[in-house]
Amino acid sequence: MAFDRYKDGFDQCSPPFCIEDISVDITEWSCLASSKTFTVSWGIHDLYNRSFGFLNVNKVVWSCDDTSFDNSSVSTDASEPYRTSFDISNCDGIIHYKVQLRIEGTLFESEVHTFDTTLCVEGGIGEELSVVIARWCGCSSGGGIGPDYNLFVKESAIQFIPSSFFYDDFCWEITGNDEPIPENPPPSGIIIDDIGESYDNCEECCPRIDCPKAWTDDDDPNLEYGVFYFEYQTFDCPDNIFVVSNFDSDTDCQEFEPPSEKVLYNTGCTGTSSDNEGKGFIVNNPICEDMELSVTKGFCLRVYRYQLPIGIINQCNCDDGRSCSTAWNICMIDPDGVEINWSGGNECLCTDSPIKGEFMLWRTDEELTTAVDQFYLDNIDIFKDKTKEEIEEIILELVSNGDILADVAIEIATREGLDLE
Repeated sequence: MAFDRYKDGFDQCSPPFCIEDISVDITEWSCLASSKTFTVSWGIHDLYNRSFGFLNVNKVVWSCDDTSFDNSSVSTDASEPYRTSFDISNCDGIIHYKVQLRIEGTLFESEVHTFDTTLCVEGGIGEELSVVIARWCGCSSGGGIGPDYNLFVKESAIQFIPSSFFYDDFCWEITGNDEPIPENPPPSGIIIDDIGESYDNCEECCPRIDCPKAWTDDDDPNLEYGVFYFEYQTFDCPDNIFVVSNFDSDTDCQEFEPPSEKVLYNTGCTGTSSDNEGKGFIVNNPICEDMELSVTKGFCLRVYRYQLPIGIINQCNCDDGRSCSTAWNICMIDPDGVEINWSGGNECLCTDSPIKGEFMLWRTDEELTTAVDQFYLDNIDIFKDKTKEEIEEIILELVSNGDILADVAIEIATREGLDLE
C-alpha cells in the first residue's frame, strides 16, 4: 500500500508552518526628507530554515497617529531581504507600521514599530545620511543614570567640532573622530537637527546641568557648597574678571588684581565681541535681565561656605598694549536664585557679593533664635504699623540686599504670622 504523504492538506514529512516556529523581523528603515518617502526592509526567521518561495501576501501595513493600519505597501522584492517604500507626505505625526505575510494559509505579523516623521533626514537606503553620532558625557540631571537610546545629530546643526551640548537632561559631545553613519539609526536612535546652546567640551557642559544649584546640607559646614552661575560681556575692549574667595577689599582690590591663591575663577583678559578667548561657554540665550544683544559668555562656579564672602573684580581695560574705552556687564545668580547685576566702563569693579560669610554660622535652633532675637533688638520698630504684605516686602528686600539670611527671614516671617518660603 502506497504511503500517503499528504493528509488533510499537510505534508507529513515536513513540520507544519506553526506561528511559534516562524517570526517576521523588520531589519531596516529610513525616511527621505526631500520626498517624505519611508522605506522598510524585513526578513523571515524560521526554526527549520525552510524556503517559502512565492508569498501571495507580503506587505507592510501602516497608519498615521493610530493603529488602524489602513494603508499598505507590498514588497518590491521576491526574495529576502524584502523591501518596500511608500509616501508619508500626508502624515506629520507618528507612523505605526508592521509587516504581514501569509505562508500556506497562516498569517504572520511582525511586531508593531513606530517612527516620528519629524525625524526624516536627507539621504536614503544605500546613501550616507548627513548625521553623526553624539556620545554621552557621563553626566545627567538625574545623577548617574544614563540615556537608554542613541543620539544622532544632523551635520547641518554642528558649527564647531569638537562641541558639547545639552539634550533631554544629558550632556553630549561630538568630536572630530565621529564619522557619518550609513542609512538609519538603530531602533533606539533619535535624530535631532538643532543642538541649541553649545560648549567647547563635556567639562563645560556638565556643570551647567545643575547651575545654579542650591546649598547642600552636611553635618560638617565646611563641606557644604552651592553653585553660582555667571554671565558676562566685555564687548570689544578687553577686561579681566576675577571671582575670589573670602573677599577683603583692603587686600583684594589693589590694582584690581587679587592674590592668586584667592582666585576661584579668572576669565582672562578678553573682549567677548572681538577675540572671544575668555574662559567659559558661549551663552546663546542669556537668562540675566541686563545682558545686551551681544556675545555673552557664562560659567558655573562651585563655592564652599567657608569661602564666603566671594568677591567680584573686573580689571577693566586690561590690555596694556591697547588704548580703548571699555564697557562691561556682569551678572551673578546665587544658589538661592537671587540675580545680581553690575555694569560699567573705565571705572572697573571691586565688590563683594551680598552672600556673606556669616551665612554658615546659623546652624542650630538655639543659634537661629539668638540671631532672630538680635534682629528685633537692632530693628525695634521696623514692622510697626505695617500690614502683612508690607512686612513680607521688607523681609524679602532684606534678604535680597544680603542684610539677613534665608533661615533668619523664615523665622522672622513665622513670628509675624506669615508663610514665607
